Amino acid sequence: MAENKGLGKGLDSFFDEEFLEDLDEKKDSLKQISVPIEKLEVNPYQPRQEIKQEELKSLAESIKQAGILQPLLVRKKNNTYQIIAGERRYQASKIAGLNSLPVHVISIPDTRMLELALLENLHRQDLNVLDQALALKKLLEECGYTHAMISEKVVMDRSSVTNLLRLLQLPEEVQELLREGKLSGGHGRALLPLKTKQDIMKTALRILKNHWSVRKTEQYVRQLLQGKEKVSSQEKDPDLKAWEEKFSKKFGLKTTLSFSGKKGHVTLHFRSLDDFERLIKSIFPEDS
Repeated sequence: MAENKGLGKGLDSFFDEEFLEDLDEKKDSLKQISVPIEKLEVNPYQPRQEIKQEELKSLAESIKQAGILQPLLVRKKNNTYQIIAGERRYQASKIAGLNSLPVHVISIPDTRMLELALLENLHRQDLNVLDQALALKKLLEECGYTHAMISEKVVMDRSSVTNLLRLLQLPEEVQELLREGKLSGGHGRALLPLKTKQDIMKTALRILKNHWSVRKTEQYVRQLLQGKEKVSSQEKDPDLKAWEEKFSKKFGLKTTLSFSGKKGHVTLHFRSLDDFERLIKSIFPEDS
């Protein structure tokens, strides 16, 4: 197998032996060159939907002090160079005000560029779970990968591959919450057993509102599936608890509110006839 030609730590492992040997025969094309930054363009197959600005600013400061330590990997496309690997360095370099960047130029077809972009990003720990899932889906559908091939290339067990792909079954609104990091992959998996979009969205909103852990979410989903949505007062919806307090202050009696689907109950608790009479006077003062 050809030795690493400076493509970046671990990046050569994404290519098969035949491809690396072909690169070895064309090693002159791998010489480092400098390309004007305006001639570079992002990878059209980039699975990462967004890069955090805080990360880019931090990297930009590092680049200002030490420069680009690892050349970008690009391919020539008409009069521009498409970035195969190194978009974060490219974006940070623009912030840092660099005019040109060091690159290695290789020649690969669109399908191989998609494959490499997906694999390179899946090795990054900061890629959110939804973009990971979408990348895996593309490897399966557009690159002809199997679950076993993904497991080997990305160093991910098959159950993790399956669990990530299942997140794409969730409603788009919930997928966006996963992309934004408002819900974790564990929360997403806990929602999957729910059968209707209404139940999924309702539960997702409760997770956000009450800051539920994955474990709490799993418990709630089990209760919901078993038809046991009634929960203790400690776990009761905060809105219901707030109204219970308002009723209690209004009538001076303990109040219990329950709600299921479109029906609900208001229960006022009294311990004596005196309590009952005070309640009647509060509700019907004109009859007192």
